[in-house]
Amino acid sequence: MNYFSKNNFLVILVAWGGWACSNPEAIKHEQFVIAGAELYAKHCSNCHGVEGQGLGKLYPPIKGSDFLKNKNKVICIIKNGSSVPVTVNGIIYDGKMLKNKNLYDLDIAQITTFIYDRWGEDQSTVETEQVTNVKCE
Repeated sequence: MNYFSKNNFLVILVAWGGWACSNPEAIKHEQFVIAGAELYAKHCSNCHGVEGQGLGKLYPPIKGSDFLKNKNKVICIIKNGSSVPVTVNGIIYDGKMLKNKNLYDLDIAQITTFIYDRWGEDQSTVETEQVTNVKCE
């Protein structure tokens, strides 16, 4: 790269970095994704897999899951656990998911943001208030 090209590259890099750093929503989203990835690895990946692939017929996949179409239901299951069978991609899973009492609403918002950013169609940030106020059946 010649001197002129290096300078142009640096100007573009600084300009882009300045824009990215000045967008609070983008920064918050990335923070939630990073924190959510760590929480997912700690609390979810043993059953649902590192890549969201699930575990055979015991635990459903998250990646490619039609279950992700209902974000409130996903939040409710992470928040409250589930003792009833769930159908994912036409397969019934009746493994229980216990409530994790160590997860706060912020943690659940971060995990959900990570899941949808990584494997879902709706890549918006899940707000803590959405988790707090979600209506579960």
